[in-house]
Amino acid sequence: METMREIVILGVLAWNSYTDIRARKIGLWSVVLLGSFGFILGGISVEAAMKIAWGLLPGICMLGISLVTKGALGLGDGFLTMGLGMCLGAWETTMTLLTGLFWAGWDFMLGRKKKNAELPLVPFFLLGNLIRLLL
Repeated sequence: METMREIVILGVLAWNSYTDIRARKIGLWSVVLLGSFGFILGGISVEAAMKIAWGLLPGICMLGISLVTKGALGLGDGFLTMGLGMCLGAWETTMTLLTGLFWAGWDFMLGRKKKNAELPLVPFFLLGNLIRLLL
């Protein structure tokens, strides 16, 4: 099941990376797929419910940032993170996001992006997830 989970996550992140770069959109179906998959994998137990609830926190934080910044961080990124959290749990999701955000920041520091440029974050989340898998 672990391998299947990682394949689904990589597939959803890869597809959304493509759509985020091309159209600045994240598919709602992919968020539902990730959330459903995480729910199914968790099973029915108090422990699974707690893992899912804690896994939602990174996404909820991103949604809060999106609201505070008036959309500078997209709502889709927050919802996708919530789906990711349901599959991975809070710790792995946070590590994936922080790794991705590190590389996004690195891209800015190297001067490849202008200060006010729009930056699709999902490709960096995909990179963060790949690094998480390698470690």
